[in-house]
Amino acid sequence: MLKVISFFLLLVVFIGCGDDSPTESNNLTISGRVTFIDGTPAANADLRLIVVSSNQNQFTVTDSEGNYSFTELSSVNYQVNFSSQSYLVNSYTSPNLNPSDGNLVHDFSITYGILDEINYNPVSDSVFLIQYHPESGRIGNNFDRVNQLRGYYFRDFNGSSTLDCEVYEVSSSYNWANSSELTPSYVRANFTHVMSLTDSYNNSVHTVEFSDEDIPKILSNPVNGFAFIKTNYDNKVLRVPCVDFNNNDFGLRFEY
Repeated sequence: MLKVISFFLLLVVFIGCGDDSPTESNNLTISGRVTFIDGTPAANADLRLIVVSSNQNQFTVTDSEGNYSFTELSSVNYQVNFSSQSYLVNSYTSPNLNPSDGNLVHDFSITYGILDEINYNPVSDSVFLIQYHPESGRIGNNFDRVNQLRGYYFRDFNGSSTLDCEVYEVSSSYNWANSSELTPSYVRANFTHVMSLTDSYNNSVHTVEFSDEDIPKILSNPVNGFAFIKTNYDNKVLRVPCVDFNNNDFGLRFEY
């Protein structure tokens, strides 16, 4: 009988010491603030807290200032996750977080994956007008956070297209309804030159990459947009940089 009691006590001690289940609350918390890169709050963002060892979840929503809090946690590893519901915005998963000292603060930023367009006018095979969304990117003046900004044109198997172009800022007084008059010569004479882009063509894919100096210029989003004109006088068609394989979604892709 004594042996049976001793075994039972040892079993209780073993289970009690080894149980780190997150359901046993130690009143620990993980909290923080979620913003975009420009510092504005990411309000009403759906967040998930993942227990790394078991994939158990808790859920919460950020308030109007982007604040969040997960409470009644244990001293185990967690990850905070934001799963984007839009292809324009990147998802986020934190490194392992362990609130062993009480309240662990984890602030983070939500980033845009795409600089999206809101207006486009294909004037000719050599000229097009484009306006990018004024809030796409939500970068503010933190241009150093952007490592690369690229545009693509896919599936040009016969090499009949190009992204080689010059980019001009359209004057604020110009009426897009008059765009039939836009020729490369008119653009050069009346609009402000911003940058030149060089096309890289490989395996049916065209790519243009914006330099560190050009990223702030394209993200300045002038009110009347940009005019892109073909650089070379040839038979190739100037295409709009895209972000999808079907060349239907005009925009530029961020990398951070």
